[in-house]
Amino acid sequence: MTKSENCHHLLSFSAGPEQWRVTSAFAPVFQQLFPQGLAPILPEARLLKQGSRKSVYLFHHASAEGGKNYYVKVYRHCGLLNRVISLLKTPRGLHEFRVGIVITARGIPAMVPCAGGARRQCRTASESYFITEEVDQTENLAGVLLENPSRTPFTARDRFTLVKRLGALIRDMHEHGIFQEDLALNNFLVGIGAHNSGSLYLIDFERLSLHDTVSPVRQEWVLSKLNRLGREVSLSQRLRFLHAFRPDLKKEEIKTLARTIDAATTRRLQQDMLHRSANTYTTIGYRSFNERGYQGYACSAENLNELLELIAQDPEAEDPATKSATLRREPDLVTLLRFPNRRDAERHWKLLWGLKTGRVPLSAPLAMIHSTNTPGASWIVLPALNDARTLADILRTAPHAAERNILERLAAGIIQRLHQLNVSVKGLSLDAFLVTRDWRGRPCLHLAMPERLTIIHKITDTQAHQELIAMRALFSSSP
Repeated sequence: MTKSENCHHLLSFSAGPEQWRVTSAFAPVFQQLFPQGLAPILPEARLLKQGSRKSVYLFHHASAEGGKNYYVKVYRHCGLLNRVISLLKTPRGLHEFRVGIVITARGIPAMVPCAGGARRQCRTASESYFITEEVDQTENLAGVLLENPSRTPFTARDRFTLVKRLGALIRDMHEHGIFQEDLALNNFLVGIGAHNSGSLYLIDFERLSLHDTVSPVRQEWVLSKLNRLGREVSLSQRLRFLHAFRPDLKKEEIKTLARTIDAATTRRLQQDMLHRSANTYTTIGYRSFNERGYQGYACSAENLNELLELIAQDPEAEDPATKSATLRREPDLVTLLRFPNRRDAERHWKLLWGLKTGRVPLSAPLAMIHSTNTPGASWIVLPALNDARTLADILRTAPHAAERNILERLAAGIIQRLHQLNVSVKGLSLDAFLVTRDWRGRPCLHLAMPERLTIIHKITDTQAHQELIAMRALFSSSP
């Protein structure tokens, strides 16, 4: 730590067995919130995350200027070995606090570190603490890039800009000697307010390390781990990230590197769709509920009552093949998919999110609902595009040859991407695609009936070729 980063603006507090280092700005709040230390009032706090060695709590402080939220990380140093290590090394909570002070002093936008402390017994730390102030009007970057319906909407151009800013931010961190070992989009926030729109903030200091300079070997490690961003970042977005992160690379080198990363990401997605739990995808911006005889996950509590009322009407399926019904929910349309049991619903939920994170163009589901009154009844709610027409309807209007060729290439591209994810499109018709227009007026295709898809263990080249030929035959036979 340099002299300019010295902790001269920090104050020390002791509360029984707890020793604290607190910033001078947070000291009055600390004395109001924790007059007897943190441990006595933890049972009254709101628990956000519970683990065997780490828990996260939320505290609210009301003042004349307005209320603020503070996050508290509690690390438990379990076992004799960890307590001995705490004698030789700084406890994790205090270490995070000191790292947060340094990166703030070096000008990196991040959550504001407020305090760090440890609870000691016989000079060994049994618990350590780290307190940060919440950044107002922000969303998680992973949810924004995934276009989750519960998040504030960003346009495609906005998302490209955010990915470029992320690359520039990581490059700037390396220039300041700050290395992030846990490269994940969940560790960044993006501002959505008028004062911070599009600004990025680092929120996780747990695996940050400080250096005089970040070595080229560590920078290459970042490139090798870029497939960790594959769930949220498309190939074109990854190209923009690489342009911002490594402006020294040539254009062809960046394209080759991005394609290599994309291939590794696709292989991982194939395994996830087969073996990962459906609950993995319910943590990305969804809230659990259990009310009125229903339980499940919904992206918005505001529309949940309307969805439950629609389901209570027990609508007849409009499509017997898929057991789906499209209903009016003012001002939008929604599609209800009914499943005979919870297991099938969770399997389909996993397929939908696997396709979504695999960058297949389709809308993210709004909710997964299970009935507790009627055993076995489950639904998945999908948004329906109001102003979109099916691909079959567009082809019946006899578009000019150039647009017809564009639509055929787009459909072939979606099918090839599905084949890369080991998803069979056998039985898929032209009605399963919706046509919209982008901001330039160019046609875009969206997959409208993913319930007709089938995930298999391995799709062969022969099967993929036959399904692609069948799709092109549908185009040839259309008027």
